[in-house]
Amino acid sequence: MKPSQPVEFYLAANGAQIFRIAVEAFTDFYAWVYLVLSDGVITLLDTGSSYPCSIRDLLHGFDIIREQFGVPVSPADIDTILITHGHIDHYGGLNALLPHAPQARIAVHELDLRVLTNHNERVVMISKRLDHFLCQAGVSTASRPKLMQMYLMYKTFFRSVAVHDVITQDATLPGGLQVYHVPGHCSGMLVTRVGDVLLAADQVLPRITPHQAPESIASYTGLGHYFESLRKVKAIPNIRLALGGHEVPMPDLYARVAEIEQSHQYRLSRTLDICAAADAAGLTVSDISRELFNGLSGYNVLLGLEEAGAHVEYLYQRGLLAVANLDELEKGENPAICYKRA
Repeated sequence: MKPSQPVEFYLAANGAQIFRIAVEAFTDFYAWVYLVLSDGVITLLDTGSSYPCSIRDLLHGFDIIREQFGVPVSPADIDTILITHGHIDHYGGLNALLPHAPQARIAVHELDLRVLTNHNERVVMISKRLDHFLCQAGVSTASRPKLMQMYLMYKTFFRSVAVHDVITQDATLPGGLQVYHVPGHCSGMLVTRVGDVLLAADQVLPRITPHQAPESIASYTGLGHYFESLRKVKAIPNIRLALGGHEVPMPDLYARVAEIEQSHQYRLSRTLDICAAADAAGLTVSDISRELFNGLSGYNVLLGLEEAGAHVEYLYQRGLLAVANLDELEKGENPAICYKRA
């Protein structure tokens, strides 16, 4: 849904000015880009996607900040561009933005470094793992190419960029911004504390549970890492307001984290019930996805498969699910894996 205002303003308790700019990352799908002015340092968090409307909205956002809010800032003034995580709707706009921000230093967590610096390699590697996952999930040979084409949409337009600052641990950046590494939704996911405001990226969202994918596709993703990261976010004290990478503000971060945890626990329980009700042959991830998310279409089919795969992986790793067709798996080249309640 398109936000009602293209730019919103928030003032943190430490005096930092936070502007969030709405960008159309994909057709009718919006993300927020954050401009933070703190202690004389100008930091941009994320850049939107490579979709042409995205850079248009971002540059227009700077116009609004100057004309309506009276803050004389332009992309040329940006000191640091912090990429919160390696998903295309958050870093894809870098190529189009950098000519407008020649002095900006690019910062990213080390686990998402190669997403930016060796983009084609990264896309090829993840694509191979994703296709392998889809095969083991029981997706038909006819359907897999369509899903892979959806996955690659917009990613092929990005060109690798140099990174100046590699974040290896929780740290305080220039301007007093505190970043925390919270893997799960993405390997190098960062959330940023600005005074009493948390810029939560896609770690915590107000209306949906952030998408999960199995760690078999990308290291440091997976539901186990995500649960650990949610606990880490809950331990950040005195957050008055949380602002995510999508959707509306969150006035109670801690309550929202608890809701997300409960949602995943329900989904885990539902997955176990689905597998317990199956016959001895077991169910594939594709079967389980259809039971969990009935009626998905388009790109949501891929998201549903990955989400189901993350929950199956979590339960299997903890001994709550077992492989029902182990003989076939042992003898076959890469058959679909069927799961049953352990």
